[in-house]
Amino acid sequence: MKALWIASLCSLVVLLSGCFGTDYHHVSTDSYGSLAGLAYDPEGQTLTVDPYAAFHFYWMDGYRPPRDFNVAMFTVDNYGAKTSVLTTLDDQGNNYFRITPTFSLPPETFVMLRIRTSSDEVRTLYLTTDARGPARAALPGGQAEHDIHLK
Repeated sequence: MKALWIASLCSLVVLLSGCFGTDYHHVSTDSYGSLAGLAYDPEGQTLTVDPYAAFHFYWMDGYRPPRDFNVAMFTVDNYGAKTSVLTTLDDQGNNYFRITPTFSLPPETFVMLRIRTSSDEVRTLYLTTDARGPARAALPGGQAEHDIHLK
């Protein structure tokens, strides 16, 4: 009886662990593109993102996603330390993806969306708003657009 109870509890833990999202997502596609042509909605560097928002990324016309890539979201503190955000990722079709935080993001917090392949990486920052209105902080380091880092 004790073994059945332990097995049931372990099964429940395994089942619930997938319900709260994950800290990164691996995506495999049937194309052989790159991170070129990647776009975001809301647009990268937006300073007025709702803490309950879903984020979208997609490849513009004429571009294709890479065969394999990883997607992760982080909150970033004033010192640059990153904390993983649990998210769900949905393939919306036509090279369009939605990543949604499992829980609301903290207000007035920097959020980084990172998309990485084995050879390059793209990051974009956002700033969440507060119930009192748009956040007024500047992006760290005066960053104005996303960077592509080649390994």
